[in-house]
Order: sequence, then C-alpha cells, then structure tokens
Amino acid sequence: MKDVIQDIRGRISLHAYQNEEHVRICIVARLLQELGWDIWNPKEVYTEYKPNRDEDRKPVDLALFSSGPNPRIFVEVKALGSVRQDLDASERQLRDYNRNLTALFSILTDGQIWRLYLSQSGGDFHSKCFKDLDLLEGEVEDIEKDFTIFLSKQQVTSGIAETEAKKYLHLSQKQRVMDDCLSEARRKTNQPPYPRLPDALVELVQENGFEISIDEATEFIKSETVQPRPERPFAVSEEPF
Repeated sequence: MKDVIQDIRGRISLHAYQNEEHVRICIVARLLQELGWDIWNPKEVYTEYKPNRDEDRKPVDLALFSSGPNPRIFVEVKALGSVRQDLDASERQLRDYNRNLTALFSILTDGQIWRLYLSQSGGDFHSKCFKDLDLLEGEVEDIEKDFTIFLSKQQVTSGIAETEAKKYLHLSQKQRVMDDCLSEARRKTNQPPYPRLPDALVELVQENGFEISIDEATEFIKSETVQPRPERPFAVSEEPF
C-alpha cells in the first residue's frame, strides 16, 4: 500500500486529478481496493447510495457494506483542495446522511485531506471527527497505518476500527476540554487559595468529565504559548509549575 500512497502523492503534486470523479475513482476507489474492499461489487461498495429512499436528498457518493444490511461507512468525495474551503456545509451534508440511517464512520475527503468521523458518537457533527489525515504530510508509513487501522475491511468488520476510533475521539475531546479550561485555570491561580496552574487545570478538566494527571496537565501547559499573567498580591509567593 505504501507504493500506492507514494504514487498518489506524486500525482497530487503534479495536479493530475482535475475533478471530483478523478478523486473518487483514481484515489478513493484505488485506496479502498488496497484496504480489502471489493470495489467491483456494488453490494459492498455502493455508489450514489440513498440512506432514505423516501426523501429526495443528495445521495452519498459511496457507502461501504462489510456485514449485515446496513452500511458501515459513508464516504463523501469532493474535488481536490475543496474540503477546507466549505467544511461547515460538508459536515452538515454528512450529518444529514446519518439522520435516518447512521453509519459507523463517515468520511469527508478530497483525495488529499481525509477527515474521519465516528458518526454514532454524541455531540455536534464537527466534534465527531477523530482523525484528520493529509496525504502530502507526514511519513507514508504513518498514513498507511492509520488507513489500515480505521478503514481496512478486516478491521471494520472485526470491530477493532471502532474500538480504536473511540480511543482517538476520547483523546481529542479531552484535548479540547483542556484547551477550553486553560484560561479559567490561569484566572484561578490569581484568586485564593492561589493554586498552581497544573492543579487548577486538573480540577477544571475533571469538572468537565475527564480525568488527567498533574504530569499531563504540566506537559499540556508547556506545549501552549504561555501569556503573561497579572501580578498576584504581594504577600503570595510565586510558585513554578
């Protein structure tokens, strides 16, 4: 599969893919075949699939079936370079596909960018994204690994892909909570009883339903751009992280 990814990367760089159909056939279908899906069997790789046949809605570009009567994966394909341009509208489209018949995963791709969503998780659709891959960035081995874990037919059928996706989604949600709580944690350090910043962050993150250690909080704080903080009252000694 590494050779296929390398070849696609080269063709993207040469601007070989000129429209959405090029992406669907020459990138998406090609990779799906490498991942064990029978792209020549419409019962397994169903093009222009309508999740609700009673509604006059735009069909899903590709629906993948691995076992049972319901699709496991919806794939929405865009022209190369267009995923980032109108992400909100595309995510609404994916959300609507899952309104009546929810697939395990939903994928939004323009061939280069691959956004993977755990459709059956809670929250708004944007927050369901657990992986954002770029075929032109990073090591080919890492890209191959992510595709294999989450999108190979074997992993999807066995349930391993779902288990791993839930782990990644939990981590990304925790990261967002930590980011959201950091400003409030900084404010807490300037109020009695003047906690250390990692302690304040741990407490706030726990209040939002996630457990983190002091070490995790400290590493997260170090990774952020620390803004200057107001001076504390004169009687309070400044402590390091």
